[in-house]
Amino acid sequence: ERVTVALSGEGADEIFGGYARQRYDVALDRIGKVGRKLLPTAMLLAGRKSSTRFERRLRMTPGLERQLDWGRLFSSDEIERLVETPSVNEAAVHGPYAELARRWLEWADVDPVNGRLEADRCTFLPGDLLPKVDRMSMAHSLEVRVPYLDNEVVDLVLTLPGRLKQNLRRDKILLREVASGLLPEAGSLRRKRGFEVPIGAWLRGPLRPALTDLLSPPYLAGPGVLRVSEVSRLVDEHLAGGRDHGRALWSLMVLSRWLDRGGRQD
Repeated sequence: ERVTVALSGEGADEIFGGYARQRYDVALDRIGKVGRKLLPTAMLLAGRKSSTRFERRLRMTPGLERQLDWGRLFSSDEIERLVETPSVNEAAVHGPYAELARRWLEWADVDPVNGRLEADRCTFLPGDLLPKVDRMSMAHSLEVRVPYLDNEVVDLVLTLPGRLKQNLRRDKILLREVASGLLPEAGSLRRKRGFEVPIGAWLRGPLRPALTDLLSPPYLAGPGVLRVSEVSRLVDEHLAGGRDHGRALWSLMVLSRWLDRGGRQD
């Protein structure tokens, strides 16, 4: 009730290199085409089964497409199976991607680490993180400021080589080095902690009625956009416990509700 302004750490991962998926992508480049082909078998021998999504990334050519795939809920093939009558607005889909591809090439050829960070700065940061923080804070009359995204900070960090930001073993290298002189070791060396909610477990528990309602055949049949059989398969697999489709199903639930409220425009 007394706090009106707060500071957020948003942006640090995107400019200093804080995501594990960026290091995973570097590792996939390092092991080469043969290594990527043998990796699922090696994981199986070690008692770990690779996911379908991970195996798809192993088959992808290194570059922007694979980098973006780490953040996707659905592949192009999955979307085609889910949508009853696919119709694509080419300009809406490919226009932003073309600009991002151009910027990726500018960065990645010079410094692959900075190329990956640029992809996140152009997509994940403005398309997910910043709107989420802004909407939720404003809804509660709280002003949130993002010091890591100060123009002078960003302009300086963008000029630095990627090796100062991230390698296969360490993330946010430079930021942690700076913090080590200002914070206790427990703070400067602390592992990254996300804010993900256990949506998969919730959809099998307290949110199960909402799941089975919003993605039920009668509910989906009204708008006629999503293919009932494919959505039902995802629901059944998730509820059976064999697969975790939590994030994908939540996305489909939101879409289903939006369509029901008249969101579709032919």
